[in-house]
Amino acid sequence: MVAVIAEAEDTQIDIDFDPVTRSNTIRDSEIESGQDSIETNATENAPLLPTIQPLRKAVLPIQLTPFQLRPVAYRIVTKKHGLNMKTSGLETLARFMGRRYGMDWRSSKGERFLDEISRTWKLQDRGLFLDGDQLEIVIREVIDMEDGNSAKATDNGSEMDLDDDHFGNQEFAIRVNSATRHDIDWKNYFKVVDAYSQPYYKFNATRKLFELTQKRSGPASLLSPAQSRVDLFMTRYSIALAGIQRQETFQAPTFLGRLVGTGKRDLTSQSITMIKNMLGREGKAFILFGLLSKGPNGNYWLQDSSGSVELNIDSHAIPAQGSYYGPGSLCICDGVYSSEKFIVTTIGTPTCEPRRDSRAAYGYLDFLGIHSPENIKKNASGPVRIDRGLERKLIEEEKLNLTKHRMYILGCDIYLDKLETFNALRKLFSRIQAETQMDSTCPVCIVMTGSFVSTPFQPNRSSSIYKDQMDALASLLQEFPALLSNSEQNVQFIFIPGDNDPWESTFSSGSSETLPIKPLPKIFTNRLRRVAPGAIFSSNPTRIAYMTQEIMLVRDNLGARLRRNQLIFPEVERRKNDAYFNEADAKGRGTDANDEDEDLDELMDEMEKEERHRNGDDIDELENILYDTTIDEKTERLMDRKSREQRMQEKDVRDHLIRPPQEHSLVEPEVAEARKIVKTILDQGTISPFPLSTRPVNWEYDFTLSLTPVPTAIIMADSTSPPFKVTYQGCQVINPGLFIRDRQVHWVEYTPSSRTYLAKSLYI
Repeated sequence: MVAVIAEAEDTQIDIDFDPVTRSNTIRDSEIESGQDSIETNATENAPLLPTIQPLRKAVLPIQLTPFQLRPVAYRIVTKKHGLNMKTSGLETLARFMGRRYGMDWRSSKGERFLDEISRTWKLQDRGLFLDGDQLEIVIREVIDMEDGNSAKATDNGSEMDLDDDHFGNQEFAIRVNSATRHDIDWKNYFKVVDAYSQPYYKFNATRKLFELTQKRSGPASLLSPAQSRVDLFMTRYSIALAGIQRQETFQAPTFLGRLVGTGKRDLTSQSITMIKNMLGREGKAFILFGLLSKGPNGNYWLQDSSGSVELNIDSHAIPAQGSYYGPGSLCICDGVYSSEKFIVTTIGTPTCEPRRDSRAAYGYLDFLGIHSPENIKKNASGPVRIDRGLERKLIEEEKLNLTKHRMYILGCDIYLDKLETFNALRKLFSRIQAETQMDSTCPVCIVMTGSFVSTPFQPNRSSSIYKDQMDALASLLQEFPALLSNSEQNVQFIFIPGDNDPWESTFSSGSSETLPIKPLPKIFTNRLRRVAPGAIFSSNPTRIAYMTQEIMLVRDNLGARLRRNQLIFPEVERRKNDAYFNEADAKGRGTDANDEDEDLDELMDEMEKEERHRNGDDIDELENILYDTTIDEKTERLMDRKSREQRMQEKDVRDHLIRPPQEHSLVEPEVAEARKIVKTILDQGTISPFPLSTRPVNWEYDFTLSLTPVPTAIIMADSTSPPFKVTYQGCQVINPGLFIRDRQVHWVEYTPSSRTYLAKSLYI
């Protein structure tokens, strides 16, 4: 290490030079504000000295007091942005700005910094008061942004710019030098987060943001406090309402926005009315949003935070197509309030908000707790937020250095009590091991979803059998050492329990269990854990955090449950029946009328012939016949054309009344069903949009079922629905289907670098 000292008029800089890396590092900088750069002259050690690049203008720190900063902060933070400064926040700002900007803290740079701090604080919805603890996090984020926007790195003589979208909603375009990329270890950003270890962010309906709550002490229990039962559906309602109010359609117009340029009122915006506000407004039309439930009188009711009202869906209610409706669903109803009932004309569901919009609205919270290691190490008392600079580096790392990574998601219902299952697993693992050795692919994880037995687990006779089957699976895995001891990392075998697995099936006997379902007990998986060190027995549902991606794993027969509990609208059924009978009647009347017309024509022809014969008419019979035939053919063709046009018009009108035009697009029934399931789940914002009587949920852990913000991908293992892959609002939802069907083994291969899924199969 050689120390180089450059002197320039009372200014001294110490530079450490490493001959191996040939890089220079400035340890202490005490440059006066008037000096922009330093030049070094060649000396006798010139061949060993690095070339010193021009340095940016250095700042002499000062001790700025809160009293001096208060007028400027009041003008920018309070008057411009409507925020208030706490004493701790003002002290934090004064200490930082004095150190960073020195005597220039009153310049345009200092004012822009205060403006950026205020806008970021409001964007993350941190409240009206700027306190010191939260302000330190915001300052760190803003400084990272400023340094990233102004930084330029030189790599092999070419200049690379860091392009940032300033907390934007677009894709990142960033090029990072190779030295920075190699510092990232992807293993630190790959984690399986089960439902019982996920950080608990509670939604504050008043402030419309998530707040980090202290973790629960002790193991998970079904004996949750009663307040959790009250908050369960109210939290779902509040999160969905906040998303609706962020949509442009449901935002109330301002005073100037109420008028269009022509002087007419702007009728494009809608507003949600609370149920209590309908009292005394008989016969008026409203738009309501609430939870659909079934009342004690057998009728359907709509509930929101202000009250409830009985719905009349028998007379005019027409649902928006593409979704399932049933008790437990959040619905938007349009109709008229009359006689203490709400007569529904149209009903729909809230629209799912894209992931990038939700993350920006809630301030880029780290819901899984792995993307902000610096904040976690400091044990921040407030919500932990994603390091945006780190996230950009992770995205670049995925695209450049992790192209060989693969995730294998096997189909559901891997019955270990059937011999064909072990044959299928042996062939599948042989293929994965061969691909790993030949193509140099790196299997990150292999997901296996239950149930792992075909009959519900019962402790009286099947406990030893269940353990023997898990031990047999461990013996099978020993045949594939390349999967158990990978060169980069042991392959993570992730096991997701089903309805027939212990211990929940002991009480449910294979019926709907309480979500989230606990992992498989260790007593049955001890040998499997020893054989496969990378085996992870997680809950149902569970989430996989991989770099910047969030993948949710769910094992549930959602399709069958949605179809079984869907709401039937009488008006739609009536229109279908009326259209069917009208068409049948039209066909019947058309046949009878044609028969009567033919009989009448024959009778008239016979009478005309007899009349001519009596009068001795000498008209050429052949010419008369040809003339009459020509007239009849033209008339018949004209009548047929008019009849076809009338039938087509009636059919178009009937189809429009029964269902909208998109229902008649050339879409296969299986594809339409898959789209309907996906849209229903994502629009509802939870994987269990059912009442507790239909699908029990642990009150304290309902937040683990939430889909806000929506994950990058959802693996929804459903044995009652056809295999599908549907992308909705940027979220990819994949159903691999049954593991064994049609004498084939089925799985899905996911490439994280390109975010593509490929369904594969193999004959047993």
